[in-house]
Parts: sequence; structure tokens; C-alpha cells
Amino acid sequence: MSTFKINKYYICIVLFFKINNLYNFNEIMIEVLIYYIHIAGALYAYTKSWQNGTVKDGVMAVLMIGLFFAIGWALTGTVARIVYPDAWNSIYFTDDTFSLVILLIPEIYFFYHFFIKTRTLSGQ
Repeated sequence: MSTFKINKYYICIVLFFKINNLYNFNEIMIEVLIYYIHIAGALYAYTKSWQNGTVKDGVMAVLMIGLFFAIGWALTGTVARIVYPDAWNSIYFTDDTFSLVILLIPEIYFFYHFFIKTRTLSGQ
């Protein structure tokens, strides 16, 4: 029996480029890649919360991620429009892309502490 492992990051990257080619996008959209990262994170959070608890816990985890994303993007979007000059806008990187990149930093911290890091009852 041979074991064949497919890297989950490889699947996300292949899907990203397949969808870009399907719709004939000429440029790589960084925003779409960031959205894919959010979808993969929401699926991971749902699956982990569902396996450790119930389906309700999984739905609550997805809703919590969605709420954090919506509020965070509203805040970072405002900051990005103030800080990011209009002269720097290009087809690859705009002020919306900048706001999503800024948002990704606290979301990674949030996601790590709530879904990846395992908690023990003894406080270790």
C-alpha cells in the first residue's frame, strides 16, 4: 500500500490558478488569494470545532471568523485609505489589497490562539 499525501497548500494554489484561468484574468489577484486563505481557515475552524464539540460549535466558529473579518476589514479599510497614497495604486496592489494584508496580521494571531494552539486544563 503506497501512501500519497497531497499538500493542502498545493491544492489551494492550484485551485487559485485554475479559477483565474477559467475566467481569463490576466493578472493574479492578491485579494482573491487572501479570500481563499480565509475560506480555508474557516473550513479548518469549522472542522476542528465540530470534531471537538458539536455542529453548533463549528457554525459558531465560522460566524466568529466572519464577524472578525467584517469588522476588521471595515477598520483596516479606513486606515488604508488614509495611509496608502493613490499614486501607488496598480493593477496588482490597491488600497483594498493593503487593507486585507493589514487585516491578515491580527487574524493570524487570532486564528492561532483560538483554533491551532491546543489548550490544557492544567495551565501549562
